This record gives sequence, structure tokens and C-alpha cells, in this order.
Amino acid sequence: MVLMEIALFILIAAGVLFLYVSLTKWVSSRSQLKRPTSTQYTFLREADRKLRRVIIKGKERWYQRFLRRQLDKWDTWSEIATGKSFSLAAYLFQALFLMTLLVSATWIYSHSWFPSLVAAVVGMAGPLAMLKARFLRVTHRARRHGLLPYIDVYKHAYIRASENVITAFHLTEPDCPAAMRPVLEWFLRRLHNGSSQREGLREFAVVLHSEWAHVFVNYLISGLEGEAENITRSLSQLQNEMYRLRDEEEERDMITQGAFYGNFVIIGITFLGVLFLCLLMPKMKEFYVQSDTGRALLALALFTWVSMIGYSYFRMKGGENG
Repeated sequence: MVLMEIALFILIAAGVLFLYVSLTKWVSSRSQLKRPTSTQYTFLREADRKLRRVIIKGKERWYQRFLRRQLDKWDTWSEIATGKSFSLAAYLFQALFLMTLLVSATWIYSHSWFPSLVAAVVGMAGPLAMLKARFLRVTHRARRHGLLPYIDVYKHAYIRASENVITAFHLTEPDCPAAMRPVLEWFLRRLHNGSSQREGLREFAVVLHSEWAHVFVNYLISGLEGEAENITRSLSQLQNEMYRLRDEEEERDMITQGAFYGNFVIIGITFLGVLFLCLLMPKMKEFYVQSDTGRALLALALFTWVSMIGYSYFRMKGGENG
């Protein structure tokens, strides 16, 4: 009976995942936020435009400022992870769809309101969590495999650009390492939106979430503001220091990854322990399989395990201070 319940739950989870991925692909095909050549808009683009206008309408209050900051952050995640702006309408559509499926499956399984409430929270946060996971995967790869070679490319471009800090970024585009390209493309768009170049450089370092990136940006700002006539030597010293400490960083990454995969071992042992006890103790089996309270505890355990894995993944990919 326990195996039947497990198989049923796995089938429900697989169905939810399949439907969610299918819907995401459909929404993605409908929400390409390209500049329109006419006055016609897709439904999602028009809905997204109206939602953003409602947020910033009139005199800005504290919650509107908070929402604006969140939208700016989500835009950054989406532009780096997917190459296009964040669609608020698409997110709400995906979140409501996923929340409905999870809440329905949890209620049918447990007949308990608390696990269903947890399922609703997971459903609403799920699309954002997946977007952030994609963003962290891209920036982690850029930080670990792209930043060091990119600094060398930038140093040569800086010399060719007659020591112009911003022009050098444009000259690096053809030779940019593949791991750094999504971040560089986002940064070049960021420079063209009329914002402060100094703030743009700071955001570049924040996105990479690395001490080396902040040092790199500090050198660039000193060159941008005329505090240093030539930063080539400083960039060379930074490269040498990064080469020297690269092995230590890789070892730290291996430890972090080991801790992440250790979660699967702990969760697997816990799951097998519950299954083993159910097989040995009929009363416990009856509690977890036939009672609503037992099924509710199993549902909460599943959401807890998923949350642990998600949190560990964000910590692993989030950088030195993540």
C-alpha cells in the first residue's frame, strides 16, 4: 500500500512538472517582449504593460517603490538568464497555474488545509525560484569560468580604446568568453539606458557577486573618474592574484558542492527510514497511509525537502556571500 501511495504521488508530481514545462514553453513563445513595429500587442505584452503602469501610477508610495525595486531585480535576472525582460503577466499566469495544480494535488492527497497552504506558497514562488536558479547558474559559470579570461580580454581592449573604460567594454564583445557573454550583453544594454556609468559598473560587480569582480570594478571606476591615468598594471596584478588563488577557490567550490549533494543522501536516508518503519510497524503504516494527519505530514516533509534542496542550490551558486 505504501508503494502504491508513493507511485501515485510520483505520477502526480510528474504530471504537474509536465504540464508546467509545457505551459512555460507556450507562455515563452507568446511573451517575446520585442519592440513592436505596429500598434498591435499580444495579450501578455499588453497585460504586462498595464500591470506595470498600475504599479507606478500616481504619487509613488512605499509599497510601489518596493514593487519597482523588485521588478528591476527580476528584470535583471530575466535579461541575464533568458535574454529578455521579465514578464509580470506571464509570471502571474504561471504562478496561478502551478499553485492551482499543487494545491489541488495536496488537498486530494492529504485533505488538510496547512499542507495546501504551503503548496500555495510553493506554487506562487516556484516560477521566480526557477528564474533565479537559471540566473544563478549563468552568473556562477561567468564568475568561475569567464571572469579571469575576460579581464585579460578587457585589458587588451582597454589599450586599444586609448584607455577609455567604457569603450573598452564594447571592444571586448567579439572576443568575450562564452561564459561571460550573457552578463556582458546585459551590461552593454544597461550602459545604454541613460543611467550613471558608475552605478552600472557597481551593478556589474553585484551581479557577478564576487570579491574579484568588485576589485575589478573599483579599478575601472578609478580609471573612469580620472583617479588613475592607466589601470593596465592594476589589472595585471589582479590577474596574477586570481591565478594564485584559483586552486583554493576550486577546492572551496568542491566542498560546497559536496554539501549540496549531501542533502540528497540525508533526504534519501530519511525517506528510506520512514518506509522501513512502515514496513515493520503496521500501526505506523496505517497512520501514514490511511489517516489524513499522516498524509499531511508526508506532504509537509516533501515540501520541506524540496525547500532544503532549493535553498542549498541557491547557496551553492550564489557566490562567496550567497
